[in-house]
Amino acid sequence: MALFVICFHSKEDLDYKIRVFEEYFKGFSPAFICSAFQPEKRFLIICFLLCLATNLIMYFILRRRKNMKIFKLTALLLAAFMGFSMVKTTSFAEEAKAEAATEAEEFTGLGVVHTAFGDVEGILGTREKVTVFKGVPYAAPPVGDLRWAEPVDPEPWEGVLACDTYAPAAMQPNYTINSMVPGSNFYPAGRPPMSEDCLYLNITTPAVSADEKLPVMIWFHGGGLSHGYSWQVPFEGEDLASEGVIVVTVGHRLNIMGYLCLPQLTAVGSCGNYGLMDCIKSVEWVYDNIAAFGGDPEKIMVFGQSGGGVKVAAAVAAPQTQGKIAAFAAQSAFSLFGGAGEDAGLTTLEQNEQAGLAFLDAIGVSRDATLEELRAIPIEKMYDPSIGYANASGVNVIDGKYVTQNYSDFFLGEGNLDGIAMMAGYVFPERGTYGAETPEELYDMIRAEFGDELFEKYDIANTVPITKSNLTYMNYKLKQDVSLDEIRLYAKVKAERNEDSPSYIYSFGRVTPDKDLGWHSGELWYLFNNMGYSFEGLDDSWQPKWEVYDYMVGDLTAAYWSNFAGTGDPNAPGLAFWPEANAEEQPYQYIDVVSTSYDVTPFDEMVMEYYANRYGIYEEAE
Repeated sequence: MALFVICFHSKEDLDYKIRVFEEYFKGFSPAFICSAFQPEKRFLIICFLLCLATNLIMYFILRRRKNMKIFKLTALLLAAFMGFSMVKTTSFAEEAKAEAATEAEEFTGLGVVHTAFGDVEGILGTREKVTVFKGVPYAAPPVGDLRWAEPVDPEPWEGVLACDTYAPAAMQPNYTINSMVPGSNFYPAGRPPMSEDCLYLNITTPAVSADEKLPVMIWFHGGGLSHGYSWQVPFEGEDLASEGVIVVTVGHRLNIMGYLCLPQLTAVGSCGNYGLMDCIKSVEWVYDNIAAFGGDPEKIMVFGQSGGGVKVAAAVAAPQTQGKIAAFAAQSAFSLFGGAGEDAGLTTLEQNEQAGLAFLDAIGVSRDATLEELRAIPIEKMYDPSIGYANASGVNVIDGKYVTQNYSDFFLGEGNLDGIAMMAGYVFPERGTYGAETPEELYDMIRAEFGDELFEKYDIANTVPITKSNLTYMNYKLKQDVSLDEIRLYAKVKAERNEDSPSYIYSFGRVTPDKDLGWHSGELWYLFNNMGYSFEGLDDSWQPKWEVYDYMVGDLTAAYWSNFAGTGDPNAPGLAFWPEANAEEQPYQYIDVVSTSYDVTPFDEMVMEYYANRYGIYEEAE
């Protein structure tokens, strides 16, 4: 314990080690150490105990030597020290209680906030000193004539709107494929209430006044463009907001309600992309109103995972958000070269219209139905379970207004990301495995994927050691590296073609205690750092058995992301250093209990050159 406490390098490091010590020894360490003392007071108490232990050791040594004069003197010193420690401990305990009571009395939240459309009032956080505004309307309900239409401003309201309850989730099928059952990985709270009236956001702010200018983190949930909702249990924002940021989670239209495209809709000026329009509208609302919640509109970060990462990329590229986003994080999603290719997963207007007509066929509605008839279709008819999951999925379309070009064209464009910081990466090993059964087979698979010329140029057979003992690991690692190398190549190009445009790449390594391997979405508990709590309507029996190391990684991950939101750089004193990926170097950070960075290897250079050649990255610049 002495070494644990004494070996620190800074005040931040000291406080971090003390918190880890407390978490680890909860339940069997002295209560006055693991209680609400301030860090410096806890440290003094630990020092008292260490000195006490030292005196006891001296006592026994001197007793064995039978030096009674020194023995008596040591005994007197020991008694004095014990008395002093007891007095100081009692004093500290009383001070801590008084300070805690004072702080509890002082924090009354942000109070009533004035937005452009009316006043809102939130509720105090249950664990942290934050104010939570649930169900704040950022657009009018998309019903009636606004079904399958661009979002418009909400109607102003009189009085104070009590924002104490989450709004319903967007309409989505009751698919068993997505495990909307209590205790599941993605939806541990089960199936939420749903409604077409879903354009609301939730704001968690630690501010106590409107002039604090805190960084703002806007979260777009995953679930493709088809399912999910803004207040899923892992996204609860109190702990992330306690890092000194404002967390905004956004509800928006999904699947058929968010992306249906039909000739009848094209004729009135909009077709598909309604869910994307909602995301863009939420960014505009936050930019215009977040200062009243203590936020800085010039420090807005958008972030999302999986389908949320797709929404992030689309929002960053949208003409309507230019100048409003300072940073973005695309988690388990950012791919311009590999799976997405030239069209980045977009469809044309004609393709999407044909998909929409096929949907009308599936639900028994005439392809010639008028717009009024379409908007009058009962919602239950569109979500008949017999339709199936595929007909209710969503995809963005190049519409000329919200999506004007392929995403790859935007992100590779000169100067498009000037002053915008990027974070991107994957959970290890969510990208899968090569599945080779022998080292020779894995070498052959790599050669087949990237070609003889590059394989020999980078001497992969010698520079990438694959053996029987590391085969399973290398199957996973090299598959993951291929995806990370797409991001590495982009970070290099981004730095070359933009000014003041840093990038940070990660591989998230912590495995939740209930799994053998990392999994798609597994980092979200750590990012929002809300492990181990009992949420409304749920006890903690369904949660993994979190360990002290999970809490350590949660603290680290939340700090990285919140720092990035504030400065475009995840680093801060006391954290493992995360190097930037730029034109010269493209390292990535492996995030776990022990976090470290990995530089580019010959294998990575091979993959990066492969993608650069395949998509003519540098030919385009010539």
